[in-house]
Amino acid sequence: MTGWTEFAEHLAAELAKLPLGARVIVFEPEPARIRRFVQFARDEDVLSAQLIGDRYLDENRRPTPAGYQAITDGGWNQPDVDNGHLWWVDFDAPVTAEDCHRAAELAVTGLRDGYTITSPTELAYNAWTDHAGHPDLDLPTLGLPRQPMQ
Repeated sequence: MTGWTEFAEHLAAELAKLPLGARVIVFEPEPARIRRFVQFARDEDVLSAQLIGDRYLDENRRPTPAGYQAITDGGWNQPDVDNGHLWWVDFDAPVTAEDCHRAAELAVTGLRDGYTITSPTELAYNAWTDHAGHPDLDLPTLGLPRQPMQ
């Protein structure tokens, strides 16, 4: 993978193929305690996107004022209790290819512009379904290493 544009294209393609009950998290592998992430949930009536909020981050890992502005201007809704104090956006069913592209763009805006992560090569992912046994999902097009987020 060469950069954020390619990452967004690949993420949109993977989001479009997610089965119902899928969960995807794209995150910084290090440092373990204060990882920044974006996550997605595909359910029957919605594709949800969430971006880590301040509540879970040390002050030095939070966005700058310009980063907050980028997140807000990008289209993320403010963190609230109903969304676990995370930035959030929901795409109601039927989820379209355009929705998946928009969700991928939001992910890039949040991680790159909001949290100043310089390259998607700094990220990893994990994906699974919420069906019995929580089977893993492979997202080969994403171009990121797969690892558990513990």
